[in-house]
Amino acid sequence: MKKEYPVDVICQFTAEGKMIPIKFRIKEEEYKEFRIISYNEKYRHLEYRQGFLTDYQIVSEIDYTCRVWEDEEREIEKEVCLRYCMREMRWRYLIK
Repeated sequence: MKKEYPVDVICQFTAEGKMIPIKFRIKEEEYKEFRIISYNEKYRHLEYRQGFLTDYQIVSEIDYTCRVWEDEEREIEKEVCLRYCMREMRWRYLIK
């Protein structure tokens, strides 16, 4: 089971509307900030809705598996998972 924690994310949007996470921060005792080196996105939880003329599907969540600098000076990386919930417009940090 995964635990989810709220997280602040800074992201960029392309001209096509694609969301690119750049960095994020987590509040522990103090805020800890991570710069994203690379990411892989996966669309999750397609919801099917009934429209007037046709049925259609929407993406309700996007998971980002990110490589981040845990310690940039010593060049130590780690892999983390971020989730963006479209309905709530909120980011979550996932811990396995």
